[in-house]
Amino acid sequence: MPHFPFLQRGDGISVVYRHDADVWDPFVAFTHRLMRGPGDLGVAERELVATYTSALNACRYCTGAHGATAAALGYSSELLEALVADLEAAPIDERLRALLRLVRLVTLTPSRIAPDDVAAPQAAGWSEAAVRHAIAISARYGMVNRLALAHGIDVDAEELERVGRRMAEWPLEEA
Repeated sequence: MPHFPFLQRGDGISVVYRHDADVWDPFVAFTHRLMRGPGDLGVAERELVATYTSALNACRYCTGAHGATAAALGYSSELLEALVADLEAAPIDERLRALLRLVRLVTLTPSRIAPDDVAAPQAAGWSEAAVRHAIAISARYGMVNRLALAHGIDVDAEELERVGRRMAEWPLEEA
C-alpha cells in the first residue's frame, strides 16, 4: 500500500522520480549510464547485481523488476532464487561468485569491507573497473530499495514481468 497520496497502488518508482523531477532527473540519467553505459560488466551482469542487491534488501519490487530483466537477458529465475538462498551453493562460476560475495558485503556490511574483499573479484578475473562498477550498482540499488520500501511501492508479479522485459530493451549508451 503506497505511503504517500500522490502514489496509486501499482505505481513504480518512476512515479516517485517524476513527482520530484527536479531532484531525480540527474539520478535517472546516472542510472541509465550506470546500467547501460560503457563498462567492463555486461548488461546482464549489471542486472544480476541489481537483482541480488535488491533481494538481499528484501525489496520485492526491485527484485522482481530487475530479476525479470536479468531473466530476459539470459539468467534463469531458478538461478536468481538459488543465489539468494545460498550464494556458495548456487550453480555459477567462481568468477561471478567472487563478485557477488563483494556485492553482498556492500549491501549488508559495508563497514566491514577490507582490501582483500575488493581484491578477491580481481583475483578471480574481474577488472578493477568492473569491481568498481559492481560496487556502484549495489550502492545505487541499496538506495532505490529503501526509496521503494519507504514509499510503499508494491507492484503485482505480472506488471513486474512487463517492467523487466521493457528494461531489458533499454538502449546501450555509446562511449
